[in-house]
Amino acid sequence: MSFEVISPKDLKGYLGRRDVIVVDLREKEEYSEYHLAGAVNIPYDELSERTRWLKRYKTIIFYCDRGNVSLIAARDLKDWPNQVITVSGGVHQFKGLF
Repeated sequence: MSFEVISPKDLKGYLGRRDVIVVDLREKEEYSEYHLAGAVNIPYDELSERTRWLKRYKTIIFYCDRGNVSLIAARDLKDWPNQVITVSGGVHQFKGLF
């Protein structure tokens, strides 16, 4: 399978769904300053150690600071059977939307 890139506006349609997990890939300090409600924090450096439980979700959405790290994470998991999505532009693009 591959991954999908969505705009920050498209993200709204996924929020609050039980089959979706939103993962903030930024460092814990950045996450504590601002994050999407319901997003879990898994810094990218820890992702490979903590992916096992992500598989129970139908859709995994990654975001980061500017979109680069989430794109790398999505590429890392592109062969998973789950739907893997990255948000373009990162938190700086959607901070004012939510």
